Amino acid sequence: MIIHDKNNYVDMMTRILEALGYQEVKKNSGDNIVAITAKKDGKTYAFACRYDIDAISGSTMEAFIDAAKKPGVDVMVFMTNSSFSSAAKKAGETAGVELWDRNYIDRISIGVDVEFEQPVVKRKSSRKVYIAVAAVVAVILVAALVLYFVMPMPTPR
Repeated sequence: MIIHDKNNYVDMMTRILEALGYQEVKKNSGDNIVAITAKKDGKTYAFACRYDIDAISGSTMEAFIDAAKKPGVDVMVFMTNSSFSSAAKKAGETAGVELWDRNYIDRISIGVDVEFEQPVVKRKSSRKVYIAVAAVVAVILVAALVLYFVMPMPTPR
């Protein structure tokens, strides 16, 4: 499942977690680095959910660890459509964070039936283009007819 939708990434990951059996899945508001909280098998999970074109940095991982390491949180998971830098991997592994990169998310989502509505993209109408082309063709035809009937025919010598 390749995900190319930055604006709906957290919503998509929320639905995947629900399909994987997580319960009480809640999205946190705003720019909170702990984007999702959920429960499964009696454990409370804190999820970072980051859509990025670059690898997740060590400082981003450390910010997540600081925000997620609270009483009541049993498991920390950092999900991304990208990958993790070596500094992020080291910081995450040291703190016991589960690292879910794009490849891992692809593997766990195989067979998961999650429907997600793609945002409706309003397509530009090509009708205006057709009208413009027809107008240009009409002008050329009228000009050709005017020239044909108005211009005197050359007389043969």
